Amino acid sequence: MKNRKTTFDEGYYIKIKIIIFSITLYGMLINSLNVSAQERGGSNIIGTWSHCNKFDKTSTEFKWTFMGMKFVNVKGDYLNSDCSGAPNDGYSELYSGSYVIGQQAGSSSGMNTMQLNLTVKRTFGMPLPSYEFYTIYALEENVLYLGDTRTGPDGFSSGARPSSLQIDDGDYKRLKY
Repeated sequence: MKNRKTTFDEGYYIKIKIIIFSITLYGMLINSLNVSAQERGGSNIIGTWSHCNKFDKTSTEFKWTFMGMKFVNVKGDYLNSDCSGAPNDGYSELYSGSYVIGQQAGSSSGMNTMQLNLTVKRTFGMPLPSYEFYTIYALEENVLYLGDTRTGPDGFSSGARPSSLQIDDGDYKRLKY
């Protein structure tokens, strides 16, 4: 029997082991991200969230989309009172930029809240000098609640982060992941 070189076979075997190791490592990373999100009270804010402000004959829909580490906030005006159909003039951008989820911020209205730090880079579709906005949020099933700045801190500094949620008029329903 001749001795054959097995360099190709060994190299192929090593490549397969590297691929399997990479897939395993990737799976462990994804699992740890999911576990840490669950440990932080289900902080999976990724997706598109919608809220409809209803008036007598018109309505305005506000949408927040969180993707990767970026966000965009848009609004659409409707000629009906329930945000159905297409917006009258399409959607217009209010704010966009990047975001970071901070630590657990305590409890508000019986829900665990998380810190949410927004770096706003565009306002009304125009690039402007960026600024920071500090708020909190909570997720309950498929509803996003944001910090209430109507009567308390305004969120324009880390020391002025809201401590309560806007429950009565600030619920955003998850539209998609």
